[in-house]
Amino acid sequence: MVEEFSETVHLAIIKEQEVVYLDKVDSDSSIRMNSAVGKRRPSYCTGVYYEATGHAKAYDYIYTIAQGKMFSEEHIKTIHRLFFSLIDIEKAGIYRQERVIITGSAYPTPAPDKIPNLMSAFVRWLVQKENKLHPVEFAALAHKQFVFIHPFIDGNGRVARLLMNLCLIRKGYTIGIIPPILRQEYISFLEKAHKDDKPFVKFITERVEETQKDLIRLFK
Repeated sequence: MVEEFSETVHLAIIKEQEVVYLDKVDSDSSIRMNSAVGKRRPSYCTGVYYEATGHAKAYDYIYTIAQGKMFSEEHIKTIHRLFFSLIDIEKAGIYRQERVIITGSAYPTPAPDKIPNLMSAFVRWLVQKENKLHPVEFAALAHKQFVFIHPFIDGNGRVARLLMNLCLIRKGYTIGIIPPILRQEYISFLEKAHKDDKPFVKFITERVEETQKDLIRLFK
């Protein structure tokens, strides 16, 4: 489908903000990074291929569940597992056990032991609010809340956008694509959404509208 192709093409556009994994905070407040010693990351080209392949599988999956009656945690874990399994099979679909910080953000991510309860509450929110909010507002707020929980070790931004598009598809909307030129604006609105999410919702609304216009132009 055009939507699937378009988003897959753009998958490398919005890279995750740099995440630092912490395994210890010393008494003098110095931070020691937890690097994966002896574990090789894929080369750039291989990594892009893995991401594109996983992203396509995840997109196929959200279309299969778009007509379902309600959201579940297992849906979210499956989206991450499909996207991330070629990158790190051991972490794919598994909530993180490490503490992380997002460089450039003034806000901490939740501790690992808080994630299961936060995700349960998030899924309850999805079920309760899906038919009470405008679909685009609902999709944008779902994106925001998921990113703030940051439940997985990596790939949270990509899963947030997949989840956002799942919310849109379920209500008959086209997906929203965020182009590379808007990367910094996107990240800035997400950061500001900790205090005021209206600009972020407006940004996502504009992206959905522009994506619809792009798709219409393709068919002319």
